[in-house]
Amino acid sequence: MRLQSGTIASGGVLDGYILHINNSVGEAVLGRQVGGGSITTLATIAINPVLDSTGAFRMRLRAVGTNPVRLNAYIERLDGASWTIVGQATYDDASSSRIAGRLYGWTWMDPAMGVVGALVIAHWSIRVATLVRSSPARRCARHSADRADQRALGSRN
Repeated sequence: MRLQSGTIASGGVLDGYILHINNSVGEAVLGRQVGGGSITTLATIAINPVLDSTGAFRMRLRAVGTNPVRLNAYIERLDGASWTIVGQATYDDASSSRIAGRLYGWTWMDPAMGVVGALVIAHWSIRVATLVRSSPARRCARHSADRADQRALGSRN
């Protein structure tokens, strides 16, 4: 867990990042808590092999920087004398979603920006497909194929 120093002394308010197991032996969650609200999932980590009661496991969370905050999360299993990574995730937490979440309680801001990004990429791909279909080279190739078809039909008659 990484806590923000500005909220540690305030009762009922906590800003920070948390890595936890999500009621599943095969899944961990990297999340952000803003204020006293619920935890926003930033990344879901698949654990393979799954957690069991006979092994020794540890979770590591590394946070670097301030804008953006780069989060590295690891789930590790002890194999003899060394630790082996059985699940990991990296997430860059940008300032716009953190600031909106902190100031206004907008915990939906991060997922909403993901949807906006997907819509922008979908728009671009539609435009590119339209440009490719209507390109001069494609029209020329279509015209040449039509002329070849006409010549082939004309030679049969």
